[in-house]
Amino acid sequence: MERQGSQDGDAVLDVVESVAEETGTDPTELPLLDDAIDTDSIQVLLNSDAHIEISFPYAGCWVVADSSGRVSVDGWPAAAHGDVASRR
Repeated sequence: MERQGSQDGDAVLDVVESVAEETGTDPTELPLLDDAIDTDSIQVLLNSDAHIEISFPYAGCWVVADSSGRVSVDGWPAAAHGDVASRR
């Protein structure tokens, strides 16, 4: 599932809402995103003027987000992406 993030620039909220949509889970029922990745860093990196893309596992999904506001969530188990993550 891929979607364009909100216009308010809240990358953390965009990630949580995208994963909730992909998994059919209420956002308040998901684990804290801060337990998976430093959310302050997400905000800084994804709100920069440079083109930046980050990927990480969260709530059993593989998340890819970039500074254009695009958030992509793969519902396949995050463990399936382990080899990809180690090559980046």
